[in-house]
Amino acid sequence: KTKKKSKWRVVRRTMYALIAVGLIVPSQAFMVAYTLEDVPRPGDLRTNQVATIFASDGASLLGKVVPPEGNRTDVTI
Repeated sequence: KTKKKSKWRVVRRTMYALIAVGLIVPSQAFMVAYTLEDVPRPGDLRTNQVATIFASDGASLLGKVVPPEGNRTDVTI
């Protein structure tokens, strides 16, 4: 009987270790990638946008509005 108890104890501990590694390794990888990735500032992104106007049928093009500076503005939060 002691061999079975010992065997299941090893299996259980191995499963606990695999679950812990399965949780810790992805979270550590995410944290490393998050700190190393360079995220652009809001002012670095282009905010120009072209407006395309269609008729009510959805196929007939009525016009395009191309503003020289774009029609989007940065908003501070």
